[in-house]
Amino acid sequence: MTNIKYGFVALLAGLTGQIAVAATPIDFITHNQIEVNAPASAIWPFVMQMERWKKGASLVPIDGAPNRLGSKFKMLQEGGNVGWTFENVELVPQQIRTLRMNGPDGTLIGYATLRLIPHGRSTLVRYDVLAVFPATPDLAKPDDRARILAESSKRFDEELATLKELSEGGRRRHFPNASPTMEADHP
Repeated sequence: MTNIKYGFVALLAGLTGQIAVAATPIDFITHNQIEVNAPASAIWPFVMQMERWKKGASLVPIDGAPNRLGSKFKMLQEGGNVGWTFENVELVPQQIRTLRMNGPDGTLIGYATLRLIPHGRSTLVRYDVLAVFPATPDLAKPDDRARILAESSKRFDEELATLKELSEGGRRRHFPNASPTMEADHP
C-alpha cells in the first residue's frame, strides 16, 4: 500500500509540474530596428498604414479615423477575426506610435511601439513589442517559446526591411499599381 501511495504522489507531482509549465504565460519581448535613408516625414505614412508592410494579420479600423489617438482596430487573419483588438494609445506624428493589444475578452496583452529617431541624415526605426500571451499546449516547452520568439523577431526584421525600401522610394516594386496620387501622398 505504501508503494502505491508514493507512486500516486509521484504521478501527481509529475502532472502538477507539467500543468504548471503549460499554464505559465509567455513573455513575448522583441526589439528590432533598422536605419532608413529617409526623413521621418517619408516613413510616417507607412507607420500609420502598417498593412502596407506588415505580414500576416491586418488591423481593420472599428471606430474613429485610424490616424487618431484612441482609434481602435480589430485583428483579421485569413479565415476571419482573431478576436484581438488594438488601440492607438500614443501618437506623436513623425516620432512614435504605440498600439495597445487586447485579448478577445478585453484584457491587456501588451504594447507594440514604432519609434522614429533622427540619426544624422537618416532615421532609425525601432519596433518594440512587449506582451504576455496566455499559455497554450503547443507552447508549453521552453524550446517552443524560444522558437516563436526567434521566428517573430526574424519576421519583424523582414518587415522593417520592407518598410525601409518603401520609405526610401521602392513603392513601385511592392505596389506596381500605385497611382501618381499615392506617390504624391507618400513621398
